[in-house]
Amino acid sequence: LVVIITEFNLPNNTYAAFDAVTLRELIVNRLLEKGVFTDQIFVGSNMSSLIDVMSYSYHVLMFYLNQTSSEAMFTEAQIYENINRIVKLLNYSPVGYQTSTVGFSVNASSDLSIGSYTIPRYSFINTGGIKYSLNRDITFTKELTVEETLTSVGNENLLHQGSYEEHPIQSAIGEDFETVTLTLTDSVSTIDSSNLDVYVRTSDTSGNRAWSQYNQTDSLFLESPGSLVYEKRLNENGRFEFKFGNDIYGRKLVPNDEVLLVYLRSDRDDGIIGANTLSKYPLTLYNSAKVSEVINDTKPEGIVYLTFSQVSTLSFTNTYGSTTPSDKESVESIKQNAPKFFSSQNRLITAPDYKSHIDRKYGREEIEYMTSDL
Repeated sequence: LVVIITEFNLPNNTYAAFDAVTLRELIVNRLLEKGVFTDQIFVGSNMSSLIDVMSYSYHVLMFYLNQTSSEAMFTEAQIYENINRIVKLLNYSPVGYQTSTVGFSVNASSDLSIGSYTIPRYSFINTGGIKYSLNRDITFTKELTVEETLTSVGNENLLHQGSYEEHPIQSAIGEDFETVTLTLTDSVSTIDSSNLDVYVRTSDTSGNRAWSQYNQTDSLFLESPGSLVYEKRLNENGRFEFKFGNDIYGRKLVPNDEVLLVYLRSDRDDGIIGANTLSKYPLTLYNSAKVSEVINDTKPEGIVYLTFSQVSTLSFTNTYGSTTPSDKESVESIKQNAPKFFSSQNRLITAPDYKSHIDRKYGREEIEYMTSDL
């Protein structure tokens, strides 16, 4: 028995240089050398069509071979969607877009009586079409009958560029670890990843339905049954996912629970403002029937919110301009931060632990300032 082995005269790594066209040319030339088939030179012939199918199938297979051999490994992956899936195994959620922020000071005029007040969340200042919003309730006490600087308010809070919007209410299915998605196509580019609030309306034992605010947790497996918490993740498609518990690790959503997502939409670079811009404009209360219902259901006992007339007694100013916004985390940044996050195991002991935590929780523009003494 004589076995004739065809000599291809090709280097071992030549396969990586072949695409559909070069492979087709190689097949046609080989057939011409043998002289048995001739139809391959006529475009549209059966032989030519068969060669085309083989060549382009090979091209597609080589593409998938390259993707699965390199993009499946943490050290080799270069595509955002793939590295995002890989670090999910480490329970790491890439940092999304972060909007501009600005520090401020606020004065209460003599028209506001002595007492304790609360500025409701989502109130905003419209600086000629550019809005800067408060992301939480702010309680303060006015102690003087004359104009007073509310030092604690300005020292402990920031205004975030953008306006708050409400996602359409979604009804829960009631499955374990149910995931609700913020289904916006522009989540990555304009939605601030640090300012997303989750509210759930469910029935109590008496059948009354009321809203509750849920808080973000690093891991549901650290929570007790019934905890009103969720995990947030920016997935590979650029959408935010909110995962709830199973009544062992965090409260489980029951069928027909209503989930409301409130998010901050930014103007990106167009929202940057200079120093002393806020002094020209008043604070405005967020006016929405649904959000008003949510705030009333979730406000702590004894809280007195400022009315529309009382808000006009407050004046804001900013000594410095706003920070610049930060884009979503890049592939290289994910590769650097994911191992640090995993190794820290949510601890805050060493300086790198604190820097990693601040990097994820706050805008990257403030990191150098906030960690300068670490």
